Amino acid sequence: MRKQLSLLAGLVLLATHAALAQPTVKEGPAGFDQPKAGVATGRLDSISYPSSIVGPVPPV
Repeated sequence: MRKQLSLLAGLVLLATHAALAQPTVKEGPAGFDQPKAGVATGRLDSISYPSSIVGPVPPV
């Protein structure tokens, strides 16, 4: 009886969690990830620094 009650409580908790979960992410509009003319783009930079934890870091 105790095992059945524990199983029932676990199933109720799982069902409640699924019901209260956030909705899935929707797809973005078509072309949102394509570059557009006349819109400035960003740039990616790297930095390096000495660290006593991981040792010397070679410059990039």
